[in-house]
Amino acid sequence: FVYMWVCGAIKNSMSCAVIALTFSSYLSSLFMEKDHPSFILSMKVGASLAIAVIIAINSYSTKCGVRMANFFCVLKLLALFALVLLGVWKLAEGGNENISQGFKGTDVDPGKWTTAFFAALWSYGGWNSINMMAGEIKNSTKNVPRALVISQLMLISIYLLANIAYCSILSIDELLNEKAIALYAGRKMLGRYGDWWGKFGEIFFGVSVAISTYGSLSSSLMGCSRLPFIAAQEGMFPRWVALIQTDTGTPIVGLLYIGITAMMCVWPSNITQLIAYVGILSWSWWGLCFLAVPILRWKRPKCPRQFKVFLGIPILAVLSTAYLVIGPFFVTPVPCMGWVAVCLIGIPIYYGYVDEKGTCGIWMDWLLLKLSWLLKAEL
Repeated sequence: FVYMWVCGAIKNSMSCAVIALTFSSYLSSLFMEKDHPSFILSMKVGASLAIAVIIAINSYSTKCGVRMANFFCVLKLLALFALVLLGVWKLAEGGNENISQGFKGTDVDPGKWTTAFFAALWSYGGWNSINMMAGEIKNSTKNVPRALVISQLMLISIYLLANIAYCSILSIDELLNEKAIALYAGRKMLGRYGDWWGKFGEIFFGVSVAISTYGSLSSSLMGCSRLPFIAAQEGMFPRWVALIQTDTGTPIVGLLYIGITAMMCVWPSNITQLIAYVGILSWSWWGLCFLAVPILRWKRPKCPRQFKVFLGIPILAVLSTAYLVIGPFFVTPVPCMGWVAVCLIGIPIYYGYVDEKGTCGIWMDWLLLKLSWLLKAEL
């Protein structure tokens, strides 16, 4: 339950908030400078509206949500391909001076590296999202591993090429100081041929990244809404979270829950803080999952397994995760201890709200009846 509490109630909401803020930062950058007094406000309003629209579409129809996610995924790949072409163009002109100085001024404190790792690993964080949708995937025994391997190989290739493109076009200071670096890269490369081309590059790449992140937000909200829904079905969340809308068959309460909590995370935080918080919470639990593989392989060697990996992979993952999770405690101990406390809060919540003998069972049943009537939903 504590894992469900951390991921379903906190971590996934913050993840969706990060993507929503990234989307709105690029959209806002098309209309105002980052130093404008209303820039931050427009980012947060845009992020909240983006979440609301996606939740409304997915509540109306799961198929519409899937089609929208697929459509934006194709546009995302086209935008990244265009960015890579800019990088190839720059390198073909001999513009490799920024890449050759990529590690200049690097901080050698290993504790601070964890923050950088969290930001980089964030790009590949979608690998765990497919597991939440596994129950809705046909022939999951074959298709889940296939999707994981193919998608991660594509991501590694595309993101490495995209980062090479960024580093070839922009200097280190520009990479650090610009909020919308794709937009700035397009303006810098094409602006050499006149103001009109510079504006075109700015708009094209700004809109492309906004479309890309909007597609990611759609997929994330759809996947993350399934976790509290499944937890409620298994008795680890209140039963009313498992309500399904009778007309559309969507987990309506799970969608509304993840949407509302994501909006709440948008307003008090910024992207960097949220990524760090999500990284600590995510990798703490993933590390325990990695550790479970060798333990179960040792204790239950004859247990049937749908998927089986070389034992060295989870062991290496455990060691890497230990560094990622322990490192931030030496750099920012107070926030890290705060998130440990948040995890522990799940224990009294379980005994008060979820356990069958809990003190809140009566009004939970009342809430279940009211939501069933209001949302036209059933268990």
